[in-house]
Amino acid sequence: MDEIDLSSCSFSEDMDENIPDDTIDAPDIQNLQLENSRLQEINSQLQTSIEGLKNQLKEALDAANATKGILNQLQTLKSQLNEANEKNSQLTQQVNDLASDGNNASNRNVQQIAALESERDQINEELRVMTEQRNKLRADKQSLKMEIDEKSLVIEELYGKVEKSKLFKKKMQAKTTEFANAITTLQGQLESTQLELQKEQNEKTTLNQDIDSLKIKINEQNQTINDLNNQIATLKEHLETKDNAFSQIEEQFNSQCTEIEDMTKEKQRIIILLQKQSSALATSEYKIESLQKEIQMINNKNNQKATRTVAKNTEILELKIPFEGEIGDNCERIVKQIQFQPMQRVQMILNEAGTYINELECELKELKNSHDQILKEVQNYQDTAETWRQIVAAVSENLRQLAKCNENEEFTEFMTQKCGEIDPLIRERVMGDQHFISNDFFFSDDITKKKTEIQTIADQSDTTFAILTSQFLSNVYLRQQIASKNVIQAQPATDSTSQVNVVERSLPTNEVSAAVSTFDDGQMTFQELKDKLQKTTKTANQLKAQLRKSQNAQMELQKADNDQKQQIAQLQIQRDDLKSQLDVANMKLQVAQTTKMTDENSPTVTKEIIEKMKETDEKRKLDMKKLEDELRLKTEECNTLSMLLKKTQVENTTSIVTKNKQIKRQEESFRREIETLNDQIASIAQESEEKRKRQRRKEKQLEQQHQAIIKEMQQSFDSSKQVLNQTIEQLKEKAQTANETTQKVLQQMSQIEQQNQQLKNENTQLNTAVKKIQSEMNTLKNQVNKEKQQLNGQLAAQTMVFEAKMQKASKEANANAEKRVNNFLEIIKESLGSMYDFDEDFDEESLHQLVEMVKNDLDKLNYFQTEATKFTSDKK
Repeated sequence: MDEIDLSSCSFSEDMDENIPDDTIDAPDIQNLQLENSRLQEINSQLQTSIEGLKNQLKEALDAANATKGILNQLQTLKSQLNEANEKNSQLTQQVNDLASDGNNASNRNVQQIAALESERDQINEELRVMTEQRNKLRADKQSLKMEIDEKSLVIEELYGKVEKSKLFKKKMQAKTTEFANAITTLQGQLESTQLELQKEQNEKTTLNQDIDSLKIKINEQNQTINDLNNQIATLKEHLETKDNAFSQIEEQFNSQCTEIEDMTKEKQRIIILLQKQSSALATSEYKIESLQKEIQMINNKNNQKATRTVAKNTEILELKIPFEGEIGDNCERIVKQIQFQPMQRVQMILNEAGTYINELECELKELKNSHDQILKEVQNYQDTAETWRQIVAAVSENLRQLAKCNENEEFTEFMTQKCGEIDPLIRERVMGDQHFISNDFFFSDDITKKKTEIQTIADQSDTTFAILTSQFLSNVYLRQQIASKNVIQAQPATDSTSQVNVVERSLPTNEVSAAVSTFDDGQMTFQELKDKLQKTTKTANQLKAQLRKSQNAQMELQKADNDQKQQIAQLQIQRDDLKSQLDVANMKLQVAQTTKMTDENSPTVTKEIIEKMKETDEKRKLDMKKLEDELRLKTEECNTLSMLLKKTQVENTTSIVTKNKQIKRQEESFRREIETLNDQIASIAQESEEKRKRQRRKEKQLEQQHQAIIKEMQQSFDSSKQVLNQTIEQLKEKAQTANETTQKVLQQMSQIEQQNQQLKNENTQLNTAVKKIQSEMNTLKNQVNKEKQQLNGQLAAQTMVFEAKMQKASKEANANAEKRVNNFLEIIKESLGSMYDFDEDFDEESLHQLVEMVKNDLDKLNYFQTEATKFTSDKK
């Protein structure tokens, strides 16, 4: 490469000579000089860098003669250097062009300087890249020397390993024979274990049949006990309803008493209001008369003096208002409003009195309507009471029939038959339910069935769909993690192949073929052993699955036994509870019979209870709808968030993977070939030894596990048989005790009937007392109605008289107001009509015109007065 001398560049001298003095200032010239000096420095730096590159190329050519494997890398470096030299030549040409073009014109200097600055930046970047490449080449040179030394050592090691592989081949052939013998023994053991499992399954089926027969017997006894519990529960419910009815009757009686007291109070209040209204009417009449007299006095004064007079506010303020409460306060407030005339204030007071009377009339109408509604409800309650009486009579008859039943086991047998008929119907209902899920879903391995059932569940409700999707996504995430681990484990195998290829390149052809043949034979033997091991592992897994199923069956049997024990304990507790409840029921029946007569006249309780139950049900439905809507919204939000998370994860993973790949490719492209030779040869030997050890360990563990599992199965079957025999004996004893308790219950029911007859006699006495109270209530209601009618008649008459008087007073007041207006217009016409030439028809419009004319005259007078004052002041 020829050297390029850039020191002969005359750019700065030509630029200084050709720039005229008139167009460029001194600071611009200094800037140009500084830039030229910078360019010269850059050229000198380029020359030094080029010289360094030339020296590096010479060193690289020397290293290429020593090693053949580095020729490809040196060729790439030569191409890069050629490109750099071409760029440098281009830059020198550009600099020369700039130097020649700088002598042309001063107007182009500015543009050329900008171009030079941009090119200067590019040159700096290229120089930085060249320096980095130079450093890399030095490092590569040193690494190549080290690699050459290491490869010579590796070749020697490979010769030794080829001999070892031959010995290893002989050992592997001996071990294959051992593995074949071990596999035959394992197959014999598997066949023996399968026969034992079949025997255990047959024993299991027999035990399940025995358990099913015992369960049927237990269910029959449970049904008899449940029937007794249901009967006792019905008795409890009847007693509770009667207690509630009695309490509600007391509350109704108290409420009616309070209503009567409120009615009497309202009556007194209405009488007081009527008295106040009469007094207010009297005062209003007196005030109207006094106002009329005052109006007449004012008219007389106007005729005499021809001037308008207005009543004093003090005369109205001195009035005393007879009303009390809100009406009195409002009237006093109206009287104190001075901005209104006295007649307007009186009219406002009368308007408020009218509104108050209208409110009282509305209240009376509402009270009448409520009274009529109460009467209708009482009739409806009486009708419903009769139906409840019939229901109670039917229940009592059923109880009598049950009490008169024979002491034999006919009743229990009848109940067992009916329960046996009802059980299949219940199963059909359960199977027909949408939310029913069979046990096969949890224990079967068919994926298609699971998918169909999941689809049906997801179509029914959104919440289950959200739960299933979340579980599915979590499973997918875990599978991805497992797959990534498997990929990481599979990478060494691929790396081993690449290492073998590298070794093949470094070794001679004859030795490579021999080594490859030995490795191929070893790999074939490994694969055959792996296949056999996979088969054995599959059979072992199948046996494990069968053992797990048997263990699950044993667990289910244990659970069934525990459930039976719990049921027996619960039955004992229920018996004790029944005894205590029967004692309480006897006491409550005595109280309930006293309240039968009161139930006849308390139908309000039933309707109120039904309405309350309906309201609570509606509220619950609304709350459930709201919760479902909120859950749907939340599930939608969760779905959107999950989709966003998936997108972000995918984007992040893709971006991270691409970046990592780019970085690794750039950094590890020169190191892979050297590291793979050393690492992977050692990993092959280690993996082969580790696989042998693992296989031996797994075989021993499988043998030990099979023997331990067989022993555990035998022990568990023996224990389960003993437990089942014990439970059968216990159930027989408990069945005998249950029969004895049923006989005792029947005796107690006969005693309860005797007590019921006594309570009926007491109920008749209470009914007579209630009828007396009802007659008194009716008389009080009739008196209240009569008084209300009288009050309504009085109010209507007073309102008619008051309205007639109000109409008369309003007409007279309007007539007096018109007279006053006419008198006022005549006075103005007589006094000012002659001055401003008005006609005889003097109206309000003419009055407005007159006021405007007078205003204009007054403005003129003011103007002349001001001018006169100014004139007098000027003279002075």
